Amino acid sequence: MLTPRLGQGCEPWFGTPCDVRGKAVLEQPGLDALARAATVTLQADDGRPWGSGFFVAPRTVLTAAHALRTGTEARDCLFSIRGDLLNGGAPIQARLKQSLLTEVDPEAEYAPIDQDLALVEVLDESVEHECVWLADSASWYGRYVAAYSYHSRGSREPSRPWQARLEVNARDGQHGILFASSPLIPGGSSGGPVVDTGTGGAVGVLKGRIGNRDGGLGIAIALLRRFGPAYQSLMTAHDRWHGTRPLSGSVRNWIDEQQHIASTTLGGDQWTPHDRRTALHLLADLPQPSDPATVVSLARKAAAGWEWAGVTPDLLCWRDGHGLLYEGATPRDAATFLRYLQLVADHVRGGGGSADQIMSWVEDRMQVLEVRGRPRAQATTQGRHPTTANTDESQLGSTGPLTRSEAPPSLLECWATGGAVLVGVSAYEYLPSVPAIHNNLVDLQRLLVSPEIGIPEGNCRVLTDPHDSRKIHAAIDEVVDAVAPASGAFLFYYAGHGRSHPSHGRLLLSLADTREYQTYSYWSFEDLRDQITECGLSTRLVILDSCFSGSALDLLSGPTDSSAAIRGTYVMTSSGATEPSTAPVGARNTDFTGRILEALLSGIPGAGPIVDADALFETVRAHCLADGLPVPARQIRNDGSRIPLMRNRAHQANASK
Repeated sequence: MLTPRLGQGCEPWFGTPCDVRGKAVLEQPGLDALARAATVTLQADDGRPWGSGFFVAPRTVLTAAHALRTGTEARDCLFSIRGDLLNGGAPIQARLKQSLLTEVDPEAEYAPIDQDLALVEVLDESVEHECVWLADSASWYGRYVAAYSYHSRGSREPSRPWQARLEVNARDGQHGILFASSPLIPGGSSGGPVVDTGTGGAVGVLKGRIGNRDGGLGIAIALLRRFGPAYQSLMTAHDRWHGTRPLSGSVRNWIDEQQHIASTTLGGDQWTPHDRRTALHLLADLPQPSDPATVVSLARKAAAGWEWAGVTPDLLCWRDGHGLLYEGATPRDAATFLRYLQLVADHVRGGGGSADQIMSWVEDRMQVLEVRGRPRAQATTQGRHPTTANTDESQLGSTGPLTRSEAPPSLLECWATGGAVLVGVSAYEYLPSVPAIHNNLVDLQRLLVSPEIGIPEGNCRVLTDPHDSRKIHAAIDEVVDAVAPASGAFLFYYAGHGRSHPSHGRLLLSLADTREYQTYSYWSFEDLRDQITECGLSTRLVILDSCFSGSALDLLSGPTDSSAAIRGTYVMTSSGATEPSTAPVGARNTDFTGRILEALLSGIPGAGPIVDADALFETVRAHCLADGLPVPARQIRNDGSRIPLMRNRAHQANASK
């Protein structure tokens, strides 16, 4: 299998398992651990439990206001918070900071939903703790959530952690949430976080159960905006805290988990959790907007005048305008969010903060969109590319007729009269998806048809997420027929999950509907080997980016007579026969393909004016060794190492000095 790289180690990467209704059917251990670490119990000094809460910013706990009214003295004196994963389990002193519940009615059974939030201040400035990620959208479209809290069977018993998966049954007014009947929410749970399992963000606060009936209530996180200026300060502190957390290190954080969840659904031009985290961190350093109308106006401009259904929610800070662009079933395209950041930065220029930093980051992010094929001019309008899962599996790039004529000018005749077939599987039905593979195909195809390599666009076929290996073989035949037999070169590239056959060890390549332990559902590399060796072309480059891809070596051997001695076959694999390959979570490309692209686009010092296959391999291998990655392998037949690839940009740069 192709394994995601987390820090310096590797671990299996699985997306959110869902049934046909989108319901999460397995827990997400990383998200659960983070939520539990941020959840605390509130208690009197004598240990009597009052309710639950969770950290939302440094030294700031959010809870249900009614959880504190059982001890009304909490308004005027100190109390304690405690968490099994906080301060070694020892209690920490705290006090009420602010509450929306201005009047306590002792006769009322429930506190009003629109007043039932309170902020608690932790007095110990040195305490280290986790913070949840608060969703910035005023509403959300998830049906299934995870709830976390502490509860106790009696007033004198210590509180114990509790968690459950809940189903949202209905909404009660603007901020009320009604949960399904099972499981029963225990007493003392009020104040705990409610996390949308589809996005990995906290979207609500537990309010508890409904009397003696099954089910329960929650409070939408958007009610926080009722705190006004305190909300602005809270969200600034929240976004700055999360903005300084390291990403994809040895310890996963909220953004890592959200990127992991989103990776199976987001297309190449959509706004990612990593993007959102950086954007909100930058926005947190700007002066606050003067009025909500300004935020609405800029968000509407960014979305090309799109109107939101219903009443526009309160927009008290720049973060809220960003969240307004989420008011739909899925995030809008990245260009829309970048446009919003541009508009905000232009609006506050001269007022201090990080406006210049925002513009610089937006410029960099727009360049990435351009690399992905999205024109800069479209950054001001709404639009979407299809996601990888929805892309037609036959071709991703040009679909014009194959031709040997009208080829673009090229430095290298072998590619001007040559061709390529690129195959990648990024969206799987039964295996973990690897979104970076979609980007591999896009980036490689763009480079191959550029003037620097010069393969005619019609001769560069791209197949994404194929289910049928026969379509791959048909594409290879069509491209080979269009390649000039005497002068043309052929490149075949594959990226996806791979495994070795348990009986004979030969390489198996996955298709979109492959099942991990059903060997017959894979595509046998031997079938590809036979087709390429029998194609009649003498210059062939094969690149395999999959786990155990080294098991393909010694299988692809070309003809050995003198007619094939000028150029031959070069096989380059991302790992050895018994090693996995890696794809960093959240990175644009897989490790191996990313370093191939980097070496070609940056150039190779000392490699001469032309980068050939062997110079490329040696450079990629050295980088992988230095970075502690799986070591690529190769096999050369009949001077295949001399296959030229493109002009060496590093040589050009040195020559111009």
